[in-house]
Amino acid sequence: MPHLVDKTSFALPLTLAQQNVWLHQSLDPHSPAYNFTQYIVIENLHDVERLKESIRKAYEVCDSLHTHFKYDDFNLCQFIGPNVTPLIEEHFFPNLDPKNPAVINLLAEIDSTAFNLLDGECFRFGLIHLNENVHIFYWSIHHLIVDGKGSEVFIHTVAAFFNRNYTPIEPKNGWLEIIKRDLNYQKSSSLIEDEAFWFNRLKHISSSGSLSTSKQLSLGLKKAGKSSIYVSRHCFDQLIDTSRQFSGSSIAGFILLASIYVSKLTQLTSACIGVPVSGRSKEQANAVGMTTGILPVPFAINGSDSLEKAMKDVGNQLREGLSHSQFPLNRIIQSRRLHNLGDPLSFVTNLQKYKHHIQFGNATGIVFTQNTGPVFDLVLQIFDKSDDGDVEFRLEFNPDLYEQSEVDGHLFRISQLLNSMLSATPHSLVSTLALVDPVERAALIAQSAGPVQLLDATLTNLPDLFAAQVAR
Repeated sequence: MPHLVDKTSFALPLTLAQQNVWLHQSLDPHSPAYNFTQYIVIENLHDVERLKESIRKAYEVCDSLHTHFKYDDFNLCQFIGPNVTPLIEEHFFPNLDPKNPAVINLLAEIDSTAFNLLDGECFRFGLIHLNENVHIFYWSIHHLIVDGKGSEVFIHTVAAFFNRNYTPIEPKNGWLEIIKRDLNYQKSSSLIEDEAFWFNRLKHISSSGSLSTSKQLSLGLKKAGKSSIYVSRHCFDQLIDTSRQFSGSSIAGFILLASIYVSKLTQLTSACIGVPVSGRSKEQANAVGMTTGILPVPFAINGSDSLEKAMKDVGNQLREGLSHSQFPLNRIIQSRRLHNLGDPLSFVTNLQKYKHHIQFGNATGIVFTQNTGPVFDLVLQIFDKSDDGDVEFRLEFNPDLYEQSEVDGHLFRISQLLNSMLSATPHSLVSTLALVDPVERAALIAQSAGPVQLLDATLTNLPDLFAAQVAR
């Protein structure tokens, strides 16, 4: 790879993670589904100009936000730079609440506006002024140049500039170095070895495990429908603690929750749950960019296994897969299709943990997530805001495949399964975990029992009953 002197002087290939996004976006080029849109409501903010300057400075140091895409000899390439002075759109809604429909509709409109990826910037910034002290900063960035971790880093970088405590990351841990590392991987023998690993690991998976009963095909990129419930901080922390105790991982408990649910509804004993992984090294944790991929985590649910054993098995599968996680899901799917195998998964579980309460001097901001990208089937988003409050469990769905009422029911039953897992002991069998509470279970049994038959009280044993039937 040539020595990089001027960031704008030559074309760079797309990373594997970017290739996956571009592939899907090119099939539906006018869809806004890949907009990654968040906003922060800041109260008691008295220095708006300082906030604007902090946004501009954060943009300057986040190389991935300077990315432009062009075709070079029929190949799509990315060019990092040149820097521009980012436009910060301003909207004024005097004395309105952040939840006012006019404000909500504006944010939805911003999120629903597609980017022209070959002719312009891949981001939008804006401020909504509600009154002298309450303001909303929104950022909508195409998934080609940012993922969930990158968006988190960006808003914390804005706050760091505002608070005058920004610490630069070393260039060797920045976006350009991430691209270099990815290109080196694409040319290495590790890519071929990882391809073989994933084919062999998943070749026994015969079904994606979709919960959809729709016969309709899903065409194009679809913005997700959503259904949310809130789980108490106590229950959430309990599952995290149990997960760490038996698997060494915070996410394993949520993967197991999804695995058991899919298995019970589909009767599949073997399938996969997808888990987003950031694709960054520890040193690159503060780099803004798009590196996230979906890691398939196969499960083999056995009703006679204890909850402890099932949790350990998920942890082992997760660790083994992480060592091969740079290989992208779309290439796994391509490889399977060459052997007449279908998609390996349909259900994704994503634990998003970061501080949603951010200080701007004496002002406090709370982050909200509008959209994180398209949903091809189902995604269970778990938003841990790192506070003492309840945790949002948001089930996002492809509206071509599910009705809202269906998803509401799925999310309710997932919450019931979670309660059943938390009330169980480590030695409880997986088969004993329930999807419904006792009241719903009694109602279902009553509904399916059929009419009650009254018996002759004088017929008290089987021979008498048999003789009476013959006499009829």
